[in-house]
Amino acid sequence: MKKLFLLLMTSALGLTITGCNNKKDTVNVDFKVGDISNVVKVDKGTVLTKDSVPFSNSVAIDGLYYNSDVTELYDQKPINGDITMYVKLANEEELYKDLNESQILEIIRNDYLNQIDTNVYGEDLTLEDVKISKYYGNYNDSYVVQFSITGEGAGWFVMTEYNIGGVSLVFPTATKTPYVWHKGYFYTLENAYNNGNLNKVDLESIASILNNNNN
Repeated sequence: MKKLFLLLMTSALGLTITGCNNKKDTVNVDFKVGDISNVVKVDKGTVLTKDSVPFSNSVAIDGLYYNSDVTELYDQKPINGDITMYVKLANEEELYKDLNESQILEIIRNDYLNQIDTNVYGEDLTLEDVKISKYYGNYNDSYVVQFSITGEGAGWFVMTEYNIGGVSLVFPTATKTPYVWHKGYFYTLENAYNNGNLNKVDLESIASILNNNNN
C-alpha cells in the first residue's frame, strides 16, 4: 500500500514539474506609432506580424521597424527579450486632401480612438467617447489638440508649463497632455518641434492663444 502511495505521489510530482516546464516565458513588446505607445506581452520566441500590433484593425500599417526613424526594418527574427517596435503607417496622404477643418478633426478623433492603449481605456470605446476638449490650431498640416475621454473623470485642474525652443506654453492639463497630430501620427509638443512639424513661430502663435484663453 505504501509503495502504491509513493508511486502515485511520484507520478503527481512528475506531472507538476512537466506542467511547470510547459509554461511559456513572455516578453514585453512596446509598439509605438509616433508618440502613442501600447505595450503587450507575447510568448518568448514569437515572430511578429502586422497582426501583432495591438491598435485597431482600421489602422493601416506599412511595416514594423527597430528604430524611431523607421529605416531599420524588422527582419522577422524571434523576439526573445523586451523590445520597442516602431510602427510605420501606410501612406494615406490622399485621404487628407480637399478636406475641411471639421472633417480633419473628425479623422484626428478617429485616429486617437484607434491608437490609444486599450489596456487603460478598454475595448468598448466609440468615437462618441473621444472628444477634442481644446483645439489650438493648424500649423502646416500639424494640428494641436487636447483630448478628453467620456467617463474618465475630471481630475485635478492644474496648469502645466512646457518650455520648447525658448517659448513658454502653459496648458490646462486637467484632461490630457496636448498632442500634435500630423498625417496619422501623434507627437508630443517637444517631439513635434524637434521633428520640424512645429517651428518657433508656430509655438509663439500657440502661446498667444493660450495666454488669451487663460486671461
